[in-house]
Amino acid sequence: MTPVSRRTLIAGGGAALAATAFGPSAPALASRSRRKLRLHVLSDVHISDVYPVTMSDMRDSLADLDDAAPDADALVIVGDLTELGQQQDYPLFDLTLKTSVHPPRHYLAIGNHEYHANEPVDTMRQRFLDYVKRDSVYFATSLAGIPFIFLGSEGVPAGETSGGTVTALLSDTQMDWFERELAAVARHDRPTLVFLHQPPEISTQHDRLVRILAGAPNVVFFYGHLHQDLNWFHDGPDQTLLGNAEGYWRAQVPATTYINQKVRNANGTVTTVFQADWKQGLVVDVLDDAVLIRGRDTFQHRWIETFQVAIPVPKR
Repeated sequence: MTPVSRRTLIAGGGAALAATAFGPSAPALASRSRRKLRLHVLSDVHISDVYPVTMSDMRDSLADLDDAAPDADALVIVGDLTELGQQQDYPLFDLTLKTSVHPPRHYLAIGNHEYHANEPVDTMRQRFLDYVKRDSVYFATSLAGIPFIFLGSEGVPAGETSGGTVTALLSDTQMDWFERELAAVARHDRPTLVFLHQPPEISTQHDRLVRILAGAPNVVFFYGHLHQDLNWFHDGPDQTLLGNAEGYWRAQVPATTYINQKVRNANGTVTTVFQADWKQGLVVDVLDDAVLIRGRDTFQHRWIETFQVAIPVPKR
């Protein structure tokens, strides 16, 4: 897969996408194709009794996504469901989900904050697994013929503590499984969607993870964790938020709790501004010949037009 410029656009004409389209033109060009699947994707909802506003933040974001892009097939939340991963946090998350407008299916990934309860790692991990009714933090599934692979941190890496862990602990066993699973499902005529809370560079298996992702066709990797403002993709510019410089597509899923806005100063330096009220999310449409990713400002109820891409997927 050849890395593309942020400004690469599709040439007009033809029923199928022949190149990558960024920006406001992407949805219009992709609208020529039949939609197979629509996802609403959030991350870092951080539900907690310590910060009850997080519940309304999540509800408001889900309502906005439903208004802007109705008839989604599934919701994906890419980790940090809770603030601390404590016993009382999961019923609050469950209540928030059940009292929100959301698609008929949902898929949940584990984040670093699920390990912030300062309890034994096995206890915190099992608490998450009991809630999602699975036996592993990593798993594979599919919807409408599109493979999904979820990866997940298995604990607290050496050198970090429960209350402050940030890095995804990915075992060799998980990576072996991922390599086999991706090889089995990845195809040249359809996308495979991969989800992990942290970006590869904030994991214990960065080099191997990137190698596996880049070694398969049509992989789109979604991560959260950073709370980064999607506008920075254009304003930076920052292709780590949306791009394929490493040989696979990656897209950051922003947060509903707060956003880190980056502002470029007159002297060229960059300041990070904590925006407590800002909320953002993604809408992902899998089409016959493309994956359309659109950033959504769920606080101001508008599309982030500079964070939109139509990634071509060849037909048979």
